[in-house]
Amino acid sequence: MPFCPNCGNQIPEGSRFCPSCGQPFAPAQTRSAQYAEPVDYNYGNQQGFQDANYNVNNYTINNYNTNMPAAMIQPRNIILCVILSFLTCGIYGIIWIIKVNDEVNYLANEPTATSGGLVILYTLLTCGIYGFIWYYNMGNRCDRIERMNGSKGILYLVLGLVGLGIVSMCLMQDTVNKAVSYNGMNY
Repeated sequence: MPFCPNCGNQIPEGSRFCPSCGQPFAPAQTRSAQYAEPVDYNYGNQQGFQDANYNVNNYTINNYNTNMPAAMIQPRNIILCVILSFLTCGIYGIIWIIKVNDEVNYLANEPTATSGGLVILYTLLTCGIYGFIWYYNMGNRCDRIERMNGSKGILYLVLGLVGLGIVSMCLMQDTVNKAVSYNGMNY
């Protein structure tokens, strides 16, 4: 049985993620039992901080030991998210913003970027002004996830300014879906 190259725990044959630490890998990256050694996570002041890049089909998942291992990010149905946002009078929309923000930060390799909860708080405190800054920053992060030198930041900002922020949210969710979908990453 193979072992995870990150944490050293046994993993089922053909797995794409370690069930213990969530580390993504190709089956060829696993170590055989004779070479398995435990991994010490307590180095320096960064306990458990792992910096491992995994590139599959032009998407990079950077595995930082955060609250969200890459295996936990699931694609969402965009139409259902929009409908739920309207049916709940925006309450689900707030949850959606928080989740998408944290997932995009994670996938763009910016684990210290503003969390989703703080985005909501800053937007409320600035009477919506921070929301426009957020749209721009999220567009740039989505470009980095897709490895494009595009102008999604400007597109998301303009959509937000004209009252179509929900379209920006749909585009952000689409980027996350593509980055973690089974078809896009061949799981």
